[in-house]
Amino acid sequence: MPKRTYIHKSAKQAPGFKPLKDRLTLVLCGNAAGHMIKPGVAYRTRNPRSLRNKNKDCLPEFWQHNKKAWMTVILFTEWFNQCFIPEAKKYLESKGMAFKVLLVIDNAPGHPQSLCFANENVEVKLPANSTSLLQPLDQGATKCIKATYTRLVYGKLRDVIALIAEAVHEIKPRTVSGCWKRLWRDAVSECEDLGAINEEVMDIVNIAKELGGKGFSDMIEDDIREHIEDCGEPFTNEEFEELMQSPTGSDDDVMEDTEAQTPSDWTLQKLASIFRQAQVLKDMIVEYDPSMERGIMVTRGITVSLKPLQDLFDEAKKRERQLPITMFLSKAPAAAEPIILRREVSLPTSSRNPRTRRSPGDLRPPTGSG
Repeated sequence: MPKRTYIHKSAKQAPGFKPLKDRLTLVLCGNAAGHMIKPGVAYRTRNPRSLRNKNKDCLPEFWQHNKKAWMTVILFTEWFNQCFIPEAKKYLESKGMAFKVLLVIDNAPGHPQSLCFANENVEVKLPANSTSLLQPLDQGATKCIKATYTRLVYGKLRDVIALIAEAVHEIKPRTVSGCWKRLWRDAVSECEDLGAINEEVMDIVNIAKELGGKGFSDMIEDDIREHIEDCGEPFTNEEFEELMQSPTGSDDDVMEDTEAQTPSDWTLQKLASIFRQAQVLKDMIVEYDPSMERGIMVTRGITVSLKPLQDLFDEAKKRERQLPITMFLSKAPAAAEPIILRREVSLPTSSRNPRTRRSPGDLRPPTGSG
């Protein structure tokens, strides 16, 4: 939140106040054509409560964690291999292009020089002391995403984890492409004036005034600009040293939900419940909307939007029908091994000789005293 909002100020006035430390690190990557790959997120816990039961591999961001939400060498290498490489391959394949990439990144402690030799198809450049001049996303795309993200937060104030992906999705390709103008002028054919951020800032201010309250009703554009241009406090020498010495980047979580949680999967019952509720909604729209044409258009849109779930439902039903019948039958008992019956013949109790017992096959008369 910008510093003048009453939320920020009320936190400062609380007993035992400590500066707000909850933060995350974003990894943004885009090309000169304006395409942005899935953003990376480094948060300070592996499994925050808001993401309980969620499969981290299915989030709209590449999820990572570190005790201080820092981008360490380990985490960045993981992002490079597990996010950047697959996303870059996927994009180039969709364009029918060979997998040859130039990756320009900041020369920061968390970005290892070893990445220059990590993949023969990827040339990595880490220019020193030139981020503000050459790093494309620093030419405005990052600020634009932060401004869009802030506007979306003010408009919804919830579902924050999904807003990051939405902010990245909303940025226009020509805005990202324009950020490459200083580094690769020939690749930029159409460039959008980064003054587009001004429109986002004005929208944020208008939403803040609608929210009302101290710090919101009197918010001005400079408050928002200060917020989106704020990159956080620079690392101290001690923090840099700690970052460089971090062995794994996977320290014990501070606010981890310690209960073991298994991501919940779709079931036929859950999907059927969704479809029933959707049908109720469509029936209400058709009944209440005086314009039949509009009602049909809206209900058709609902049906189209549910198609991924419908495909999932159909696939699950198909798998259920294909289950072998033997799964529903009781297992046959294992073949019984031959049972060998033995009988012991006892002599009168007056016999005390332990050799007076014989097996059924022993035809010799028992020996003993008497």
